[in-house]
Amino acid sequence: MSDPIKVEIDQAAIQQLQRRLSALPPRILAAVYKALQPLVYQSLRSAIPKYFAGSGGPDSALLASRSGKLMNSVLQSIEARMDGDKMVVSIGSDVAYAKIHEYGGFAGRKPIDQRIAKAKKVN
Repeated sequence: MSDPIKVEIDQAAIQQLQRRLSALPPRILAAVYKALQPLVYQSLRSAIPKYFAGSGGPDSALLASRSGKLMNSVLQSIEARMDGDKMVVSIGSDVAYAKIHEYGGFAGRKPIDQRIAKAKKVN
């Protein structure tokens, strides 16, 4: 199972930014968020492909990419919007196999121990 994509920002920096932004008039705050949206898009568009640069394998935290369909679906899903006085950023994928890569599991196959048990019954 691969690790989820994580973006970490220092809590002290977030609190300082929130204090400064909360002191701004709403009209200026909206303009600041609007100006930040391209930066958010650009940052995510450059960070996300790094998680699809792996050779795969069970211990790899990076995904191997065959067609690029999953990565492109994630890149296409980036949404930054205003929700009151907050900027909400969401990313995801509607590709059928995205959940397997994020949460693990089996893609339409029986778990290996069930297949071994069935093979033993046949013999």
